[in-house]
Amino acid sequence: EINRLGLEQVYDLSLRRVPTVVLSQMRGVPIDQGVVEELLGKYDARIRKVEKQITALDAIKKYERLYGAYNPLSNQHAIKLFHEMLGYRECEVIDKKSKKSRLSVDELVLGKIDHPLAKLTLDLRGATKMKSTYVEPLRGGAPTIYPDGLLHVNFNTMFAETGRLSCNGPNLQNVPKRTEDGKEIRRAFVSPPGCVILAIDYGQIEARVIAMLTRDERFCRALHERYDVHMEWAERVARAYPARVGGRKFLTDKKVMKDLRTDIKNQWTFPLFFGASLRTCSEYIGVPENVLRPLYDEFWEQFSGVRDWQERQMQFYRSHGYVECATDRRRHGPLTMNMIINTPVQGSAAEIVMDAMCRMSETGDPDLQPEINVHDDLTSMRVPEGRVDDVAEKMIDKMLDVPFEWARTVPISVEMSVGKNWMQMREVGTFSSDEWFRKRGK
Repeated sequence: EINRLGLEQVYDLSLRRVPTVVLSQMRGVPIDQGVVEELLGKYDARIRKVEKQITALDAIKKYERLYGAYNPLSNQHAIKLFHEMLGYRECEVIDKKSKKSRLSVDELVLGKIDHPLAKLTLDLRGATKMKSTYVEPLRGGAPTIYPDGLLHVNFNTMFAETGRLSCNGPNLQNVPKRTEDGKEIRRAFVSPPGCVILAIDYGQIEARVIAMLTRDERFCRALHERYDVHMEWAERVARAYPARVGGRKFLTDKKVMKDLRTDIKNQWTFPLFFGASLRTCSEYIGVPENVLRPLYDEFWEQFSGVRDWQERQMQFYRSHGYVECATDRRRHGPLTMNMIINTPVQGSAAEIVMDAMCRMSETGDPDLQPEINVHDDLTSMRVPEGRVDDVAEKMIDKMLDVPFEWARTVPISVEMSVGKNWMQMREVGTFSSDEWFRKRGK
């Protein structure tokens, strides 16, 4: 059947991943138990403090007189208190799937309620989740910590529909990276004595894959010229609607604009590239639709090749009932519009990352074997200090030398960082395939 459908390449690439991820799982990840105990103590203290503050509220005392003990982590108790007792209509929401009204006390709802219990509930949920989801699985004696003291997670090669690796036991791909609490948890992931952690991340890989797949002339040229599409559109949005950054005086503030760039990347550029509507982007970034309309038209005039590719994808799906990555990996319907556009991009990017991971593993050099795969990031936890330069050069060479012909449309970029633990990583530099191989005469 594989031969009949012409899916030999998909099968070979899928099979190739197995020994690579098995070796990553066998090597394991070192954990500093001293840091884990410190974090557990911190979250226990935070939870106790918030629980005490909740108990002291008049609303809680009234609830307990009427209904008995109040569990601040119970959605049913919270709905009864906020909606029935305090009368907050914000709890009434429309279910996205059924389109029917229902009661909710999720993060979005509680964020709209002006009552001290709402914020305290969110604080308690956050601390409880960080402790139970991210810290407790790292504790010695937990089912996830093996007798050798290492964390041996499972990397799954066949679960994600787009072709990415998924991870469980626990899921390292979900360890928060941008929040302060999330960063602190990464401090427990350490390199052994005499070694360092070496992390190399593909830069803007999905944006580059969009260029590879669409062959959009202006976008490809922009990437060759080191064009930062996200900052460009952050500046355009800020100039069109200065209130988004706090006024015109902040248009030249580097930190403010850097933060806006992150929002534009996740709430404008990529959503549009993946088929989002103007209204959706307006809601995402908090800018009126009438202000964004001219920018929306300019965006698609500038990147008309991307829009044409999106339309071709939709037509292909309607005709065949599935979409394909650049390596012919298929995802069958039913699919939403976002899935139809996103799958070929995310799946092709995953093939680039996994191919590099496989080629590093296949060298037989254990120092080139990444222990952690976080989508676009490959991390080696135990690189000997005396080999850092040598290993880094070999890893960069493997990651930039993408063998797929379709991937040679635009330069590939990687960002490297080094550290003794996964939190305190020092950025070393950014390397681009065109410059890297030109200097080596390739």
